[in-house]
Amino acid sequence: MSELGQAASKIGEKIVDILDIFDLSFFISGAVGIGAAMVAFPDTFLPLIGTGPDDETSGAVLFGLVLGSYVIGLVCFSIGRPLRDRLQRIRERLGQTTSSYDVFARALEEHFRGAEDAQSKAAFKRLFGYDVDAGSRAAYVQAYTRMWAHVRSFPELSESFTLLKRYWILAASYDGIATALLLWAFPVWLRLPAEGSPITPILLSAGLVIASLFCMVRAQLYKRYQIEEIVATVAHWLVLVGRPRLLEIDKGDVELQELRRGSTATVPDQPS
Repeated sequence: MSELGQAASKIGEKIVDILDIFDLSFFISGAVGIGAAMVAFPDTFLPLIGTGPDDETSGAVLFGLVLGSYVIGLVCFSIGRPLRDRLQRIRERLGQTTSSYDVFARALEEHFRGAEDAQSKAAFKRLFGYDVDAGSRAAYVQAYTRMWAHVRSFPELSESFTLLKRYWILAASYDGIATALLLWAFPVWLRLPAEGSPITPILLSAGLVIASLFCMVRAQLYKRYQIEEIVATVAHWLVLVGRPRLLEIDKGDVELQELRRGSTATVPDQPS
């Protein structure tokens, strides 16, 4: 039964890996963008989809819509992420929020600097190349990247890794939706009657901008959750779970060094 369970677990992991390649979060923003294009240009899309009761949508059209929504979702994400980063820097200058570096430093303060076990800080520096007591922004990027590699490398941290991926997917979804919402400004201005009052499209456009800003703020919040969760996970592993593993690594390093010294000492001198 244990072998069957392990086989089923591996099959499930493979399915998850396939879904990770085609990240479903991109389809959400892509569908919002496709919807905006359909409303803006109905004469182009409606004949392809069909509106009558006897009309049938071909498989090629459906495949094109699915593929198009994925591509548009990727484009929306690639635009939304730097827009959110720029908005974050502006908010930092205005003193409305804290930077990701400050969030990381504060998390280290809470989980490592106040720890009674000083060996945890030493182990953290050895594993991630980051001095808890005197870290720089460049070291922050290095440590944060190596933390991701650390969490995904140990099976006992799989649940934390799943949670971190969920936070990343949610942040990516909000980044893409923030851009896709702005695309709806095109049908708002194109399809509303030109002879009508301009107040309606102005109000709708303002609402879309506000909703987009809220999505960016929410995406930044999930990025903060990622930072706090990954620091807490590494701290928990170092203090409670990973200590025996670290001792084994240290023991192996000592034995390897002794073996190297012994092999060097037994090498005869080469004749001149």
